Amino acid sequence: MEYGIIVLLPPVAVVALALITKRPWEPLLAGTILCYIISDGFGFFFPWLDGLYSIFDEDGVWLMLCVLFIGIFGVLLEESKGTFGIANLIRKAAKTEKQSLLLGWILGIVTFIDDYAITITVSSTVKPLTDPHRTPRELLAYVTNSTAAPACILIPLSSWYVFFGGLIDKEECIQGISDGFSIYRGSIPYMFYGWAALILVPLVILGIVPKVGRMKKAYIRAKETGAIFSKESQRYNSMTAKEASTIQEGNPLNFIVPMVVVLATTIIYGDLLVGLIWATAAAGALFIINKTMTFYQWVDCLFKGCADMAQMFFIMMTALFVKTAFENIGLGEYVVANVAPLLNSNTFPVIVFILVSALAFCTGNNWGVPAFTIPMVLPLAVACDANIYLCTGALLSGAAFGCNACFFSDTTVLTAKCCGISNMEHALSQLPYAAAAASVAAVLFLVFGFIA
Repeated sequence: MEYGIIVLLPPVAVVALALITKRPWEPLLAGTILCYIISDGFGFFFPWLDGLYSIFDEDGVWLMLCVLFIGIFGVLLEESKGTFGIANLIRKAAKTEKQSLLLGWILGIVTFIDDYAITITVSSTVKPLTDPHRTPRELLAYVTNSTAAPACILIPLSSWYVFFGGLIDKEECIQGISDGFSIYRGSIPYMFYGWAALILVPLVILGIVPKVGRMKKAYIRAKETGAIFSKESQRYNSMTAKEASTIQEGNPLNFIVPMVVVLATTIIYGDLLVGLIWATAAAGALFIINKTMTFYQWVDCLFKGCADMAQMFFIMMTALFVKTAFENIGLGEYVVANVAPLLNSNTFPVIVFILVSALAFCTGNNWGVPAFTIPMVLPLAVACDANIYLCTGALLSGAAFGCNACFFSDTTVLTAKCCGISNMEHALSQLPYAAAAASVAAVLFLVFGFIA
């Protein structure tokens, strides 16, 4: 059944609610309800419930289990303090401010499993190294946040890969082209914002790219007065400078062994969930043997990991439901029929990047925005004969930019909290660099739209 232009109401409502509420999950849920009201009227509840049941197929359960085990694995790495052990190993080599910040950049890349895990690991590990050098916390926050999302989006073993690869895999329009996870991997060379942002970080650290704007002011403040954070951020720092400069002890094997196991078993079995399960078990055995934790503490980490990923779990579940709800009212077919004739395949990728970036920046919803744009962007890309890998790279690059640049996104707030500054200080000092990386990405999407 065709419903006409009214099928645009749910995605518009999702965007409007995200802008108003600044929440990632509730607007998606409201969008699913609106879809079933359109298709079933006041008797929408039971069809809506049937749609919810339908997402718990084999692929959906695999995705949700991956999300939970990524959370568990991240908590195990954090609680074992293995990253502190790595930092202690190379502390003698990190004698300068630049070396310490480069350590944070490298550590963020190798801790690719989840952007939350990267943020917590890098900030807590590098802060004791940089504070004695009078490094402004704004610079530490920039290095942390601008490494986290780009590393996650570029390495196909992360929570981003599981989440977005699973959403892409559900799209019928890619049948005959490839599966969702292969499309994700094929789009990695085209994730231009991720590459630009990740490469820009060491250039800023080394001074090749100068400090500008709020970052320059913070740098002058810290070097001239010794104030590594502003007076406004004093309330976020309960520890003294001496306490903050103390590196905790940790066994480097507690980081190395689980990471090797997850990489090796994922490659061997070709299944990330299998790799995560093996790594979780291996980490438990290692931590119990070397007395890092008891068996019951390991079990507690399992529950804590699931709790930490609860929000992402519900967003993932609802994002899958959104795709089903959009299909129920024929949103994809309507958009393709009415919009595709107006599109140019050459300029479509840069349009996708700009629109998704704007939505993610305005809503702070770097998970939800791609969730409801994927069902519209990918069918349009196929319909107008645009490069599907380039368009996917543009869409996910927009999500990563929103993750970095939005003043109130979850990663911005978490990074600011971990680094002991306000989220506005972090966002405003990082924004020029995120905008520079986005500008480079936009130019590349435009150029490659004509040559890819």
